[in-house]
This record gives sequence, structure tokens and C-alpha cells, in this order.
Amino acid sequence: MAKIKGMFNGFWRYRYLLWNLVSRDFKLKYRRSVLGVVWSVLNPLLMCLVYWAVFSSLMDMRGSGIDNFPVFLMCGQLLFNFFNEATSSSMSSVLSAAPLLKKVYIPKYIFPLEKCCFAMVNCVFSFVALALVMVFTGSPLHWTILEVLYPLVTLFFFSLGVGLFLAAATVFFRDIMHIWSVFITALLYFSAIFYDPTQMTFSIGGFNMQQIIKLNPMYWYITGFRRTLMWGIPLDFNMFAVCGCCAVLSMLVGVWVFRHRTASCCIYKKEERTMEPIIKVDNVSMCFNLSTEKHESLKEYLLAMVQGRLQYDEFYALKDVSLDIMPGDFYGLVGLNGSGKSTLLKTIAGVYKPSKGKVTVRGSIAPLIELGAGFDMDLTARENIYLNGTVLGFSPKYLDEKFDEIVEFSELQNFLDVPLKNYSSGMVARIGFAIATITKPDILIADEVLSVGDFLFQQKCEKRMKELMAGGTTVILVSHSIEQIERMCSKVAWLSHGHLKMNGDTATVCAAYKATQRGEA
Repeated sequence: MAKIKGMFNGFWRYRYLLWNLVSRDFKLKYRRSVLGVVWSVLNPLLMCLVYWAVFSSLMDMRGSGIDNFPVFLMCGQLLFNFFNEATSSSMSSVLSAAPLLKKVYIPKYIFPLEKCCFAMVNCVFSFVALALVMVFTGSPLHWTILEVLYPLVTLFFFSLGVGLFLAAATVFFRDIMHIWSVFITALLYFSAIFYDPTQMTFSIGGFNMQQIIKLNPMYWYITGFRRTLMWGIPLDFNMFAVCGCCAVLSMLVGVWVFRHRTASCCIYKKEERTMEPIIKVDNVSMCFNLSTEKHESLKEYLLAMVQGRLQYDEFYALKDVSLDIMPGDFYGLVGLNGSGKSTLLKTIAGVYKPSKGKVTVRGSIAPLIELGAGFDMDLTARENIYLNGTVLGFSPKYLDEKFDEIVEFSELQNFLDVPLKNYSSGMVARIGFAIATITKPDILIADEVLSVGDFLFQQKCEKRMKELMAGGTTVILVSHSIEQIERMCSKVAWLSHGHLKMNGDTATVCAAYKATQRGEA
């Protein structure tokens, strides 16, 4: 019960991000289209016309038992198109979001869920085309239209479960995309979209064709939709049970596979400030499996497994690291490249789940592991303020209140409606830092963010971070500038090859670190 409550709380926290991701996809899809949203209505109408010509006229597959074939055809076409779009786009959603997921903690299921929601938005627009066809053909309305929502809602959850499963599988095997495209094509012809399954009286391999078709869940969703919308027949118990059971089973399998194959990161709980450590890193190790060969397809993986070539070398980016950070500390992390500094930050931020040990965080985190993580370069700065803000957990209302302050800090008033792809890296860094530090989080994590931009911007960032610290924010800073660490930090941890070599006051640790570097030089 606690896990379910935790998942719901996580979803509720990121509901604005879900909305903004759907809104982003909608804008990008229709921004450069001459017809815009109208295309969502015209496309199914044109496809219906093509299918009508092929399956009714040329191939004479209409059959004598189907009344109002255009509506019959479009009902099946719209539901199948939704399933196809939802699952196909969900499949690559986690991979596409990988650059963001490596920088900021976001529940990974948000991305397949967003793709399914966007597919449903497109499906709703397509219903306008269905309504036009029904009016044109004189199709009557029945009171059972009230039951139409049941097959639609259960189909949504069925598609989401399949999408979660595919998203998890595609992370490991890229050729799942090609396999699924072949499977979805075959499924199209077994979903009773173009024909009446009762007329399929032949057998395949001794199995009756009608029984084979009924093994396909899409048949039940499409048939339930047609019964309530076209024929005025209420949903019977079998239809209710099959549609509901398929949706529940799909979600159970999809969620289980997704949770176990794309491991969830740390769960943080918000607590009142105490004099206990606000961050407690307890004997944490982070191990990565380094393969001697890269197997991105299912075929390559199976061949390597049969031939005994599945070999992995363990690489410990962190090894038995323990660290207590108290409220109000300005903590610095030093070490050479590859020492584990960024890995430790990502473990604290919840991006990585420790292979061993435990990270306990008390309070909210604003991660500045990479400025601009979550930006879409095709959107304008104005649009990205809201998109990136919701990635960091801010509500649209809060962003409305702080919008002018964000713009003023970034000094980009004259470029708000310019796409970010036309910005310089320094301009992107300005707006990224302004969004991330507009609130006063309990913990601010900064990884080399003060090394970007010009000198004046770096000074401005330092001033903002000192203001946050004066307000009680705990800051963790990674920097290769030892002078910057000495100037700003109250305590320092020194990492070397994944081990915590030294931890204590700034002067002592920095002196030992510099002495070692001089000796190596």
C-alpha cells in the first residue's frame, strides 16, 4: 500500500510536467503544418477513403452482412491507430529521454505515459472525422453511446501496459522497434478492421479463424466500440470482463517489467529541518557492468549468450563511500576526472540507484548537474521556461509568478520568443541557472555550473548561490577550480578512484589535495 501511495504522490508531483510534455509534442507536431490540427481530422478521412477503395471495391471484401461500412471501417481504424501510435511512440520514449534522465531525477514512467496521453489527444481529434462520416452516411445515435467510454478507457490502459513493457525492452534491445513494426502490421489484419469476423468460416492449421481472431485483445476493444456506437447493443458481461481483464493484465505485466528493468531511483521524503544530517550517504557503492562487446539487438544478445560471449567487467565508480552533510553546509567535492564526483552527485539526486548502501535525503533537491537539462531546442525560451520548470517540479502558477524574475536574472528579455537552437551555450546556461535557482530548495546540487558563461555571469551565479546558502539552503558544489572551492565552501570531500580519500574542513582537505597534485606533477 505504501508503494502505491508513493507512486501516486510521485505522479501528482509531476502532473504539470506530464501536461507540458503533451503540450510540447502537440506544438511541435503542428507548428510547421499548413493545416495544423485540421490534419488530424483530414488524415483519418483520407485513410478511410483509401481503405474503402481497396477493401470494398477492388478486393470486394466488404461482405453482405456489414451495414454502413464507412463507419464500421473508421471505428476499427481509429482505435487501432491509437494503439499503434501509443505503443510505438512509448517504445522509444525512455531512450529519447536518456540525456535528461542522466541529469535530473524524473520517474521514468512519465515518458511512456505522456506518449499514450498524446496519442489519445490525437485520437479525440480524429473522432471529429468519425462524427462527420456518421452524419454523412445517416448513421443513427443510440443511448448506448454512453458506454463508449469503457472500451476507450480500458484500451488506453491496455496500450499503456504494452508501452511500458516495450519501453523497458527497447532500453536493452534496439531491434525490438523493428520486431514490433512487423508484429503490428500482422496484428492489423487480425483485428477485424476491414471485415466481419463472423464471415471468416475457414480454418488455419486446424484452428477456426473466428477463434483465432478472438484471441486478439484489439478485436474485443474494436467490437465493443462498434456495438455501443453503431449498433446500439449494450456491452454484455463477456465484453466487460475481457476488456477489463486485458487492461489489468497488461498493466500488471508492464509495470512489473518496467520497474524491474528500468530500476527506480531513491525515494526521498520531505521532513522538517533537524540537526540530523540533511544528506546521509551510508557505505554507498556504485557498480557499472562494462561489456567487452556491445549487444544492442536481441539477435546479437541471443547469439552471444549461445556462444558464451556474454562477459562483463565490473567497474566501481564509487566504493564504500560514507558521508554526512548537515543542514546549511556549503560542501565541496574535489578530485581528478573519473574520481566519482558526478556519480556521487547523481546518486544523491536520485538519478542513480546505489548498487550497495543507502542514501537518505531529508528535503527538496534542486539539481544543477547540467544547466538546461529538459530544454527542447525547437521551442522558444518562453516555452522552455515552463517546460524546464515543470521538469524541476514547479507548478505553472508558481512559474507565472516568478516569470519576470527569471527573465530579469537571465537578461534575455529581447530573445524570449526565439527558439533555443539559435541561442549560444552561454545564453542557454543563463536561462537554465535562472530557472533552477528561482526557488529556495533545501538542497542545491551544482556540478561545474559555475564554469560556464562569461566572467560577469559566473559572479552573478556565485552571488545567487551565497544568497541561497544565507537562506538556509545546503549546497554541494563540484568544481575543478580549487580556488573557487576554497573561496566558497565550508567543508570538502576528496574523492579518488571512487574512494573517499579525505573529508573535513576546507583548508585541511584542499591543502592535502594540492600537495598531492604537486607531487604527481
